[in-house]
Parts: sequence; structure tokens; C-alpha cells
Amino acid sequence: MGMLRAVDGGASDGGASTIAIAQTAQAGPTGVAQTLLSVPPHQQAAVPTLIDDFEWIAAWSAHPSDGVDLRIGQDAGRHGQAMRLDFDFRGHGGYAIARRKVDLDLPSNYEFTFELRANAPVNNLEFKLIDASGENVWWVNRRNFEFPRDWKPIAVKKRQISFAWGPVGGGEAHHISAIEIVVTAGTGGQGTVWIDDLTLTPLPPSRGGAANFGPWRSADAAQTFTVDLGELREIGGLRLDWDTVDFAADYAVELSRDGEHFETVRTVTRGRGGRRFLYLPDSEARLVRIRPARSSGNAGVRLDALEVEPVEWAPGPNDFFAVIARQSQAGDYPRYLLGQQSYWTIVGADGDEAEALVGEDGAVEPFKAGFSIEPFLYEQRLMTWSSSAERQSLEDGYLPIPSVTRREAGLSLVMTAAVSDASTLSLRYRVTSERDTRVKLALAIRPFQVNPSTQFLNTTGGVSPIHRISYNTGAVTINGSQQVRTFTTPTQFGAATFDQGDITEFLRRGELPASTSVDDTAFGYASGALSYDLDLKAGASQDVVIAVPLHDTSTIAAPDFDAIAQAWRGRLNRLIIDIPAAPEIADTVRANVAYMLINRDGPALQPGSRSYERAWIRDGALIASVLLRMGTRDVPIAFAKWFARYQYDNGKVPCCVDKRGADPVPENDSH
Repeated sequence: MGMLRAVDGGASDGGASTIAIAQTAQAGPTGVAQTLLSVPPHQQAAVPTLIDDFEWIAAWSAHPSDGVDLRIGQDAGRHGQAMRLDFDFRGHGGYAIARRKVDLDLPSNYEFTFELRANAPVNNLEFKLIDASGENVWWVNRRNFEFPRDWKPIAVKKRQISFAWGPVGGGEAHHISAIEIVVTAGTGGQGTVWIDDLTLTPLPPSRGGAANFGPWRSADAAQTFTVDLGELREIGGLRLDWDTVDFAADYAVELSRDGEHFETVRTVTRGRGGRRFLYLPDSEARLVRIRPARSSGNAGVRLDALEVEPVEWAPGPNDFFAVIARQSQAGDYPRYLLGQQSYWTIVGADGDEAEALVGEDGAVEPFKAGFSIEPFLYEQRLMTWSSSAERQSLEDGYLPIPSVTRREAGLSLVMTAAVSDASTLSLRYRVTSERDTRVKLALAIRPFQVNPSTQFLNTTGGVSPIHRISYNTGAVTINGSQQVRTFTTPTQFGAATFDQGDITEFLRRGELPASTSVDDTAFGYASGALSYDLDLKAGASQDVVIAVPLHDTSTIAAPDFDAIAQAWRGRLNRLIIDIPAAPEIADTVRANVAYMLINRDGPALQPGSRSYERAWIRDGALIASVLLRMGTRDVPIAFAKWFARYQYDNGKVPCCVDKRGADPVPENDSH
């Protein structure tokens, strides 16, 4: 097939390279387009340096933390021999370090690569660079790394490497004297990792900025749109501005490094018109091709603009959704994606391992690193956290039964959350109107945590994938196992994949998606909503109640908020604090005692529920002293007996303990 039509276009990065835009037939790139693929001289100069082929491993030494076993051996590799790391955390936290001394000057841009396979549980994989002092460290820490069973190339690019610690305080590494490959306890356990062919490759300077192309028109959906970036470039994603009427509903995104071989990196099904964003992390291409498969109607498709984004555009999923949030209406996404501070509190049962988070705007995160349930009202327009006046409170001023009140346009929405001793999260939504009206209450199930994206220690906050969501009478099921039970029967439920649009796009139109079940295999960020049509008289209220079992064994019964409140009053009033001139002081003390009891996991006293869900002996001693003074003796005694089991044989007291076991990092006050 020959060239159908050339479309004028240019790059947005100052015109440093000639950009070719071609509309080609289904068969693929034309000969004309292929003739453009000459390789710039600076790309031809990238000669890899083999650091270690592991045919000889005496240069590597083992440095496990206290209580951790690490053996370095040799085994069959991807090519010849490989280094074999056998580790066993032996019920501890800690790390297993394999270290090699080197003498390397790093180029201005580069990547390290190595081959890896493993028989190991999910843990953290660290790649570390260390200077001649041995004190300054740069690293890439792949948290919760799923080790591949078969050989897989692992690439570590300079842009992914950050300063970890050391007296220089920051900056880039220029000369390194040691490399470390480290398995750090995530889930712990034992396993084997094989490493082969450690290589350093110089890379051309990183090309910053986006490249813009378009517009493009086609008479039917059997034609493709191919753009040439002028050279091989790293890509972070795409921004596509489709026509709102004639757009590609189904299409594929294909990338090519050489103009001959194209790889499909993203498939969009039942997509929408207007501005859409696609996340393509760790992608490289010289050519980008959009291949429509189905148009929105019987006519062709119109793409007003295509913007190929650099990697800096969205280094991670949270950055990608922040891009979308900034270009959406205020209130459509959590405030933390707009760079605003986001406050929250916890709800849970005394001593239970599961705690839910309640955000200041009324969203609730039932499970750690999981989805959230966010309320919206619709009366001629959508009412969100951005447009409403808000107030937060606790039952009786101190009980761990929080409420968020939102007021707007003569309507009041009060969300109240409580967890029973049977570990069931109950949520009540009370809607009150100052006038006769008909209003919709939507409870949106969204792929966003309440824990904000700024939180990264141990548990990364922000987005949380929803791959599957469905509704059957009485329950919404998320990702196949987690459920939201509906004690108040909804008027309607609808769900959509990411490509079909975020649930707020539907809610702003006063509607829901037609599907009651979706599988978002393409991207994994589906959303949905329960909708309730409420007919309210002036001054009247109506309640909607749902519940979430926090464990598979949780007892599901009709929520009883009064019984939950009475149980907490008994726990928190063993010691009477009477300060008539400042009763809020007593409320503050009692509320914090409640948080201490909720944050603990069985005997383990913990200062937090997400990032700080670990038991430090220092924090535990402080918490225990408060509980003793407040009349609670059994909890501190249980903590002391439990923590004592983790003392090392040499008498060392670990700084903290979690599910991985004792952490070996020394803290001078632990003993």
C-alpha cells in the first residue's frame, strides 16, 4: 500500500528533529516512512560494558543483617554461569546483600541491565550504587517485587536512581566503588535468586518535552495514523484529543523502534471521545501508530491532536492520575491528586488487624491499599467536596465513630462510619433537605485510597487498582473477593472501565454506566457507583446504610451504631477525667486512647495503621504508659510478653517488629 495522505505537523520541542506524520493503510508503515529511520550519531555510540558475566563469582560477598542467612553460589545462567543467592529471613525482617567492588565512572546518562530469575516470595528488590567512602548510597527500590520464575531482563535507568542516604546529602553519583543487589524483607520467608550478565550501557541525552501532532481525519476506521519522533525516545504516555462525535471507540496503540516491527502496547475498547489519556510507562519508540478498529458511528474518525509525552510527564500511576485530575473539574478526584493536603482518621475494632480510613471529605477506604467509597449528591448538578461546606466530628466528641457533614444548596449529607467488634464496617449516609425535592445519592466505588499519594513509607498511598467490579442483589464485589453489602436497596448500579470513563464523568450527567459488571484487563482502574433516588419533604431525612466485612469471617448483621458507641464508652471511661473549664482536653485524651487500641494488632502496639503499621519498642513503651494510667492493664502486659520473644540471643533488643519479624536496624534507645 502506498502513502494515502501526508499531514503537516511539527514537534513541540523546538523543531530539533524533522517529524513525519503519515496516514497509512492497514498493512503498516510505508516505504516512505521507513526511509526516515536513520540512527543519529549519538545513538550509535552506545557501547555496553559487561561488568560481570558471573563465570567467576569470588568478587561478590554476602552481607546479611542479623538473623538472616545468605549464601552466594554459582549455577547455570542465562548464558553460561550465573550467581545464585539463597536467602532465608528466618522469621526476621532485614536484608540480604550481595556486594561487588567496582571502579566505574558513570556516563552522563546510562542504564544498568541484568538478567534475573527466582524462586522466591514477594519481597523488595534493591539495586544500590556506593561511592568510595562507603557512606553515600544511590538506589532503586522495587517494593513488593514479584520475582519472575523465568529469566527476565531487569533495566535500571539513571532517571530511576535516587540518592538514598549519606553525608553528601544528595546529587548524582559520578564514580562508584561498589554495587549491591539486595533482597529486603517484604513478606520475608526464604528463596533463591539467580543473576546473570550485569551490564552498563551509555544512553543518549534524555529528550525532554512533549511532541505534538495532528489533526488527522479518515473516511473510515480501517486506516492508521503513524508519527515519527525523529529518533528513539522514551515515552511516558499519550494525550489524544478525539472529536466528541466521530472518534475511535476501539483502537490499538503500537510502538516501533525500527519502523518494521510494531508492538501493541495498549488496546482501548469502548473508549470515549474528547480528551483522553493513556499511560505507557517504561516505553521506547521511534514510531507511534494509532490503529482504529471501530468508530463511534458509521462514519470515519477524527483525531484533533496527539501529544506524545516524555517519561517525566508521569513517572508513576499517581502522577498519571494527577495529570487527569488537574484537567478535570474540581471535586472529580481526591484533593491529594491536586497537590492539596488531605486529612483522615481511622475506624476499627479494638485489637483487630484491619482498620478503615475515613477522609475529611467523606470518602472511606475499607482495606489497606484498597478502593474507596465516596459519596456524591446530584440535584440538577453534581455536588462534590469541592463545592460543599464541610465539617468533621466524633460521636460524643471522643468516640471513634467519625462523621463528615457536607452542606450545599439547602441539602445536608452526613456520612457516619463505625466498626463493630465483629469487624464489620458500617456506613450510614443521612440526607436532609430544607425543601421538597428529589435528589440522587451516589456512592462511588473508586480506585483511589483515602491514604494520600504523598505517603510512601511501607505502604504507598494514592491510586489502587480495581480490575473487576460487579453487582448482584445485595452486594458489590470488587476484585473478586472484597464486598460492599447494601442494607438499603439501591435504585441502580453501574460500572465502567477506565477507557469508558471515570464514574464522575457519568455522575456529572446525572446518569450511570449501563453495565453492572466490568473487567478492566486493559488498564485496571475501573469504577462504579450505587445510586439512590430520594424523595424528600422539607425538613425530612432519609438514611442509606451499607456495610463492608473487613474479614472473610466477619459477621454481617444490620448495623447497630448505638451498640458500637456504648461498647466504646465502656472501654474509654475506666478513668474519669473532669476538667469543667476545658472538657475538650479529656475528649482528646480519650479519643487518642481509642486510636491506640484500634491501631494495635492483637498484642502488637503500633503507632499507625498504614505507613507506621509496625510495633516499635520505643512507641510501644510510650503507648503502654498511657494505657496503664488510663486504667487498661491487660494490653501493656500482653505487649511486653509478645515483644520479648523477638529479643536476639545476644541480648539485642530490636527497634521494631512487624509481620516479617524483628527489624535488625539499630536504634540506640531500643535497649
